[in-house]
Amino acid sequence: MYTEVLGRVPKDFVDYVVHVLEEFYEKTCLKPELLEVYIYESGRVMQESLVGEAARLGISVIGHYIVSHEAWMGWPRIHVNYEEARNLSREVLAALLVHEGAHSVLHGSISHYIISEDRELKKVLERRYSEAVYLASVVVKDMDVHRYLVEKGFEEHVQLYYEFVHRDITEISCNNIIEVLKLAKLVSPCIYITCEPSPQELLQEACKKLYNILERTLRGLGSITGNLSERVVYILWQIIRALQLNAST
Repeated sequence: MYTEVLGRVPKDFVDYVVHVLEEFYEKTCLKPELLEVYIYESGRVMQESLVGEAARLGISVIGHYIVSHEAWMGWPRIHVNYEEARNLSREVLAALLVHEGAHSVLHGSISHYIISEDRELKKVLERRYSEAVYLASVVVKDMDVHRYLVEKGFEEHVQLYYEFVHRDITEISCNNIIEVLKLAKLVSPCIYITCEPSPQELLQEACKKLYNILERTLRGLGSITGNLSERVVYILWQIIRALQLNAST
């Protein structure tokens, strides 16, 4: 594991990040052959680094997370924003690190970031196409991660992950496909664990009308054995149809 610190980050924080990841790989008996971990002193430093690199590589959409994973260079890399992570409890930080550690095992090659263009979807989604495809791919890969972690005995970490993200559910309006995909990411742990509080208790009215279809769509992903592109297309068409049905009622 190669670790690089960008800016001023306390050594005990760096040591904790490394310890959590090493313990995770040891318990799962799986570890990437090459793994890079970058710890940034602030969100600004992290975003400047990632946005600049994405632009050089021709990557049009990136996420903004406290802890994230990508494999743009062909091997897994984990990024940690110390400025925000330092305010988390160690248990929640460990859950976020384990989540990204699972991504590094399951999605640690460039093939997990290449999605075939779907002309029909592009025609329907227009300017939202790139962001929708990106978010759908995040949902698909997060589903893989939640299942993997539960199967490997890390259900408590999935619970903590949901406890951290569920507060954002109340902010989702579900008035377009981007909003619904954001909701799908937030509730995806609930396919594999019992979520408390239940998402249904937190949803805005428009989201309540779509939630049952969204839940069935997420469960349906488990039965699709195709590649990432096929799974992304599946979830996008299901949501598009649900939004069209909702608009007609």
